[in-house]
Amino acid sequence: MATSRAPLAAGRRSDDASRAAAAYLARRRFGYPAKSVAAALGYRDASGVSHAIKRIEAGTDDLRRSLARLERSLDYSLFKIVG
Repeated sequence: MATSRAPLAAGRRSDDASRAAAAYLARRRFGYPAKSVAAALGYRDASGVSHAIKRIEAGTDDLRRSLARLERSLDYSLFKIVG
């Protein structure tokens, strides 16, 4: 990535749904270890990733539908690259 990592620095955020969604996909869809996800996304430690995943799983139906669409889009994109 060519962007600054400053916005991802560890600390509290009140609006981090996109980061939580990225953590959810990295763990649940792609199987990355929580410690690796935490380091890549700027969480203080792996427990922050676990909390983010719990927030996503307890989210609204709209959030889950959006994540399902994103997963399908990622699957399609990966299929085009690999297939």
